[in-house]
Amino acid sequence: MDTGHSPVPISINVSRIDIFSMNVPDYLFDLMEKYQIPKHLIKVEITESAYTENNNRIASAVNTLRSRGLVVMMDDFGCGYSSLNMLENIPVDVLKLDMRFLRFEEAERKKSAHILEAIVNMASMLHLPIVVEGVEDESQEKFVQGLGYRYTQGFYYYKPLPIPKFEELLSDHRRIDTQGIVYKQVEPMHIREFIDSNFVSDSMLNNVLGPVVFFEVQSGKIKVTRVNQQYFQMIGAEHFKEDIQKEFLARIPAEERSQFNEMLENSFLNPVSGADGMLHLLRTETDKLTVYIKVFYMQEKEDWRQYYCSLMDMTKIL
Repeated sequence: MDTGHSPVPISINVSRIDIFSMNVPDYLFDLMEKYQIPKHLIKVEITESAYTENNNRIASAVNTLRSRGLVVMMDDFGCGYSSLNMLENIPVDVLKLDMRFLRFEEAERKKSAHILEAIVNMASMLHLPIVVEGVEDESQEKFVQGLGYRYTQGFYYYKPLPIPKFEELLSDHRRIDTQGIVYKQVEPMHIREFIDSNFVSDSMLNNVLGPVVFFEVQSGKIKVTRVNQQYFQMIGAEHFKEDIQKEFLARIPAEERSQFNEMLENSFLNPVSGADGMLHLLRTETDKLTVYIKVFYMQEKEDWRQYYCSLMDMTKIL
């Protein structure tokens, strides 16, 4: 600050030992006054485990920090055994969700998605922003952002840096966020409520969704279970045919079917974000559509993987 650089906020980790062995609020504010550091540049992170013992002592420290203008974050949220209990008794400003308690193996990924969705809904009701910690690769980033998490951190972005490299990073204003966490967020829209209500008719909802196909896959075999009217209109069919199951795969040119199978596998591995791509669909032997396809894996039932597929005709656009 003395040299004219725009400072960025820093987070200070406060442990249970710190709170029990000293007056943390007085210590921090004495340092801030001594070095003339504005309050908005200091964030305090207290690990969830610190809240599990001597709740009154922790609550008193947190309340004092917040009343004097500092942002307090609950770090490692989800790793303890009484997270929800503590949120009721100890006010915090931000939750830092630890991804380590989630599993991202294929068999557990859907369960993890449900857990994360539940935490999003709970935090929304409490008006608490969430930072997801421990994002280590692109697939995890897409996974959590697909669930509506706006703020993430982890080794995927940066690992610990030498001081010169860190200073170089801070000097590049294009790579620095100076706005910080937005506390007031737009009310999230829950699609399930939208569909379950009487707000729209079936025909209007069909038009909103566009062409849609539901199908099941087992050992390379595709069985179409449901399509909507917009799909029939796109392929030029008038009504449901018994051989529509065979037709769907047959409408994809043979040289592009491996690409479609790859999309299915990618959507299975990424159930939240799904998979997408451009393919061709044959209306007739001479009439070919260019179609943008988005595929989502839904569930597995009796060894059949069930998928949802939306299609958009791009022929006249491209």
